[in-house]
Amino acid sequence: MPIPTRPPNRVACLCALIAFFAPSASVASIFSIDGPLSINDAGSGVIGTLSPVLSLPSPPITTFGTSSGDILLFELSLDPSSAAVDQISVGGAGTSATGGVYYPGTGTQDPNQTGGGEMEFVASSLAFNFEHLTTAPGNLDGGESTGVLGVVFNLGDLPPPGIGPGQILAGIASFAISSGANFSVNANVVLVPEPGTAMLIGLGLASLSLIRRPR
Repeated sequence: MPIPTRPPNRVACLCALIAFFAPSASVASIFSIDGPLSINDAGSGVIGTLSPVLSLPSPPITTFGTSSGDILLFELSLDPSSAAVDQISVGGAGTSATGGVYYPGTGTQDPNQTGGGEMEFVASSLAFNFEHLTTAPGNLDGGESTGVLGVVFNLGDLPPPGIGPGQILAGIASFAISSGANFSVNANVVLVPEPGTAMLIGLGLASLSLIRRPR
C-alpha cells in the first residue's frame, strides 16, 4: 500500500525561495531621476540633457569614497552646439554624498582629471571632474556624453519622499554643472526596481501556480 504524502506547504516553499534569493534582494537601493531633464543655460552656453538610468550596468566600475549605500544613477549628454563642461556635481537637501561610481566606456567621455581626482567631495556633493583646463582635450565637449555616473548616499537617504528625516528633501537631487558659470537643476528621484527583487517576486508567484492540492 503506498504511503500517503502531504501536499507541499505554500508558506514553506515561499520561505525557502526567500532564503535562497535574499542576498540578491537585500542589496542597497538603486535610484534614478524620474525622466530626462533639458539643460539650456544662456550664461554658460551649456545645452544638453540629464537622462535617467533604469538598470545597473555591468562591470567594470570605478569607485570613490564609500561605494556601499543608496546609489543615484544618471547620464549627461551635450548637444553638438553646447559649450564644454569640466565638472558635474550632485548633492541633495538634508544629506551628503558619501561616494561615487562611474562605469568606464558606457559613454563617449569618462571622468579623467589627471591633476587631481576623477571624483572628489565638494561640500556635501560629489563632483565628477573632466579636466579643469580650458584647452584640455579631456573636457566633456559638445556632442559627447558621460555614460553612467552614480552618486552614493547612506542607506535610507534616498527613499521615496516622506519617509522620515535625513533624506533628500521631497525626493529632490541637485545637479550643478561648471563651465565658466555655475547653475543647478533639480530632479525628482525615483526607485528603480532591482533585478534580484523582481526575480524573487516572479519566482514566488511561479511557485504558487505550480503547487497543486491532491484531488
